[in-house]
Amino acid sequence: MFSRATTPGPVGNPEPRTVTETPHLSRLGIYTLQSSVRLEDKRTVVCEEAGQSVPLVTVEYFLDSVAPELRPEINVGAVLQNLREHGDIVGDRWTLFPSDPEESDKHENITFKPFEKLVQTIASASACDSVRRRTLKVVNNPYRSPRSSHRNNSSRPDSYAILTVATGKTSGRPLWIDIGSTGEFKKGNAEIDRVDNAQKITWSMHHCMVDDPRRRFTFGWTIENTEMRLWHCNRSKRLVTHAFNFVEEHKYLVHFFLSLIYADPHELGWDPTMVIVDANKGKEAQYDITVRSEDGKDRVYRTLKMLSNVGAEAVQGRGTRVWLVVRNTNGQLGTEQVVLKDSWIDHDRMREGRILCEIIGAAHTKELGPFVRNMFLSVECHGDVYVRGRPDHTREVIMRGHRVPAIAPRYSLQRASTLLIKGALSLLVKTGMVGNAGLTIRHAARKVEPLDFDDKVHYRIVFKEQCKQIREETSVQKIFFYLGQIVCALKAMHECGWVHRDISITNILVDDQGLAKLADVEYAKRIDDLNSHSVRTGSIDFKAAELDTHEYMFLHKNRGKKPRASDSESMRRDHFGDLVKAVFMGKSQNISKTPTEQTVFEVGMNFRHNPIHDMESIWWSATHMMAGNEVYQNGEEQLGTGSDNPILRAQKQKELAGELSNDRPARNGIIIGNARLFHEIVNSLHPRMLPIAIELEKLRENLVLAYETAELNPESIDNTAADGLYSKFIESFVVISNNLKDADISLRPFKEPLKPAQKSDIRDTKKKRTRQSESADDLQTISPQKKRKITVSIRTTCRISSIGN
Repeated sequence: MFSRATTPGPVGNPEPRTVTETPHLSRLGIYTLQSSVRLEDKRTVVCEEAGQSVPLVTVEYFLDSVAPELRPEINVGAVLQNLREHGDIVGDRWTLFPSDPEESDKHENITFKPFEKLVQTIASASACDSVRRRTLKVVNNPYRSPRSSHRNNSSRPDSYAILTVATGKTSGRPLWIDIGSTGEFKKGNAEIDRVDNAQKITWSMHHCMVDDPRRRFTFGWTIENTEMRLWHCNRSKRLVTHAFNFVEEHKYLVHFFLSLIYADPHELGWDPTMVIVDANKGKEAQYDITVRSEDGKDRVYRTLKMLSNVGAEAVQGRGTRVWLVVRNTNGQLGTEQVVLKDSWIDHDRMREGRILCEIIGAAHTKELGPFVRNMFLSVECHGDVYVRGRPDHTREVIMRGHRVPAIAPRYSLQRASTLLIKGALSLLVKTGMVGNAGLTIRHAARKVEPLDFDDKVHYRIVFKEQCKQIREETSVQKIFFYLGQIVCALKAMHECGWVHRDISITNILVDDQGLAKLADVEYAKRIDDLNSHSVRTGSIDFKAAELDTHEYMFLHKNRGKKPRASDSESMRRDHFGDLVKAVFMGKSQNISKTPTEQTVFEVGMNFRHNPIHDMESIWWSATHMMAGNEVYQNGEEQLGTGSDNPILRAQKQKELAGELSNDRPARNGIIIGNARLFHEIVNSLHPRMLPIAIELEKLRENLVLAYETAELNPESIDNTAADGLYSKFIESFVVISNNLKDADISLRPFKEPLKPAQKSDIRDTKKKRTRQSESADDLQTISPQKKRKITVSIRTTCRISSIGN
């Protein structure tokens, strides 16, 4: 049906998939950006994000697969012989550790102080210093915090391997960006000791990866009494080895530290295509970043400002960072500012630049054709990152082509996760940061799954436009004008066979010309592509309700049912071109409806993301902008009139917005079940927002009807599934925008952070809804006529409340 573009094949043999392409993560990691949050709480959050377990591998696998390769001049057997001859090994023990650490009556810091000297002794015995300079040195440093380049951090790893030549002036304090590997010690070997070390090393490796944009991967080690484990993490995998006795099993210790100490920086995880310019100039380091285009040509860009690094807070995954940059041509800086995005993408996905090229270059309808180029970002150049002549691939390069054994056992962090769930929830309550303007951080009272990501490839793309996110816009008139343009962009994607799958208020952008851009298409997919990237794609606050279960939720209500004629007519569009001109040129529109017959087939099911899901994400974006902000004008909140109590109303709105983000069943029920949460939100809004809510209610009903119609025959769902929705959405958004041209409404985030919806509150709210409804399952038992009466009642309330405004 479509001319399929060629997707670049996997690098090497693709590893069997274990979980989703974008595993379902909470966004608790955003808290690590808050300088006011305690270190212990930050570490708790990061560990909760890491999951319940890590794959366990043998020490031999670790040394062969991920540890830097030994220099040719190093022979571990010869080094061990030298150590014995010099008396550093006597019998089966290191002389620096004549007894096990647990037998020491001194503090851990003193007990393990000889470890630093032990590594130095190993390096000296290798005789490599005469032919090669040491890259790292191991330092025990339990009393001093390394200096962080981006945030106020008081982390103090027990030990670390640091560059022998510092990146910049340190003023006596080491820099986190100079640390190549970290270590943690415990004298005891009880479960609590292992869990505490696992938490600390997870946090330290996270910090190495997050603090320094150049880091592609990192290493760590933990010791409990004599049991030592080696750790590794990259954007795709975390690994830990089975324990070995570091006091007696000398070869593993010697091999590991010699591989670190004499490795090249890129073998330790630093990116050779990203060069730090000045680590001490101002508050933000600058970098020269090389972007290799698909034609093999290199361009160098100098960073001016970090625009976003929240995506890098979760170590596994895309690790996206975005900078404002200028060209650097042989040291001469250009004047034209562009935007560079650095990320790690699924290795077998079409690259974002090529997706954009195909969408923009496709044959579009005459209505959209003249405007398509303005709907998306313009690409200056893009391509995979190359390290030593090879694409920077998490398995083929970083893990040297080795797969994690399919039957590998897992090192359990269950005890840590059980405690972390309570700790993270406590953190959310203390900081009151849940439910903020649609970018809500999910509370931690949930099951945490092990996270095994697909193989990733390092990728960069440069865009010509500088934009802001729509969530930064305060004008309601402009918000809905921009959303109308984004609906057109979705229509353009859908008509050439693509679905976006990741729409949110963070990837709807607005340029300085007032044109909305639909961004972040790296997870877009052709609707007829049945290849398995098990899906949970999408930002959790904005993704379609059906995507939580991956089931057609309206199918069971459609057996033996045909679409109502009036509903079918209302879903058809005419004069779509007039609506497109309205959102791009400000011209008036005229719309009429033309009935089209539809044949109903009874066929099987094969769930996949479709255009209606994208349209639902647009609806959620509009809803979160409306529900997650308060009305604000001339320095004061716009007060209501008559009996409206603005304080109580705003508090109720905040509570319901928090519930919208934290109660998934109630949230999803707005589309696939009981819509009363949305109706309660409507009645809690500022009176001037109520006419907007009425339009959103109409669109919600159209979404439900679109699902019911499409799921009469699920396997016939194609790129035209949302054809009846585009005009409806654009028309409503244009009406809202036009009505506010002379009397706009301004929004701002709530003055106080939203409180998380506690379980007891959610239960009470559900009981209240149950009493108000005829049954516990309104959609199943209330007749369509009754449902329309409920909606009419709400609309009447909205209209009465808005009189005089």
